[in-house]
Amino acid sequence: MRIEIRDKDSGIVTGAVPLRPVMDYDIDYLQGRLLLTQPLSSTADDNLLVRTSGLSGDEAHLVVRYEYTPGFDELDAMAAGGQGHYWFGDHVRLGVTANSNEEGDTDSTLGAADLTLRMSTDSFLKVQTGRSEGLVSSSLRSNDGGFVFQGPADASFTDAEAGAYRADVSVGLGDFIDGSKGRVTLYSQNIEAGYSAPGQATLKETEVRGGTFRMPVTDRFSLAAKGDQRTEEQGVETRALELNAGYQLTTKWNLKAGGQVVLSDPRHIVLRDTLNHLAHHRGQLTVYLRLLNQPVPAVYGPSADDQRFL
Repeated sequence: MRIEIRDKDSGIVTGAVPLRPVMDYDIDYLQGRLLLTQPLSSTADDNLLVRTSGLSGDEAHLVVRYEYTPGFDELDAMAAGGQGHYWFGDHVRLGVTANSNEEGDTDSTLGAADLTLRMSTDSFLKVQTGRSEGLVSSSLRSNDGGFVFQGPADASFTDAEAGAYRADVSVGLGDFIDGSKGRVTLYSQNIEAGYSAPGQATLKETEVRGGTFRMPVTDRFSLAAKGDQRTEEQGVETRALELNAGYQLTTKWNLKAGGQVVLSDPRHIVLRDTLNHLAHHRGQLTVYLRLLNQPVPAVYGPSADDQRFL
């Protein structure tokens, strides 16, 4: 199980968070239910100010991959695959992926390769290509919390052979201009009709391209821009452009426990509450000492039992 964050405009996966059994979820095998330890929001913060709807942000999807064994049917299936990559030094990475499925009269294969040329963590070029035959992995989606699942018909991918291509470019301004901060990213992706891969099943040829730009102008003022264009063959063409200017009025301090943020407040609020908390416990201490007939020390100036400041 994992949570996938998909861009609200292009639908491309921008991040994934694996979930841990017991700590993040439990499985009710008798009822066939997954129980998350915390509620899952339908959207995630996209760090942009522009709201496209009442519930804005990138889409958060709960993705589950599972296998099942039919009760009384004879099994006649074979699946094999693998994935690997190798770094040639610190700047060149080559990866390959292969998968083959045989189930009755339905066979499917998937082959892919990717190449990364990296200058730094912010500056790199990555190209990917893949080709599939048949339905490699069916994908079902539910918009009502798991009551009804929908997906493309498996027959649409019978004997289908298609390819997919993607290129990503990221440029960190600090790698080319001393003292500069900021990052520019560009991407282009083309998926042919009939392409199938885990989490990806496309009935129409789809082309997506776009980019982002982020740059802190000062310690408090920053600029951000984002643009995406999605074109489907004999389908809808959409364009989205966002430009945001942000100014940080206050500095927030975060308190984390186990990697999770449990408290986030402006700095002056944290300092005020900390001093108030100390005063509260000091006041409690003087009450307990007085109830036990013990001398009360000077806390905020002299006390009735401690006159050394006079």
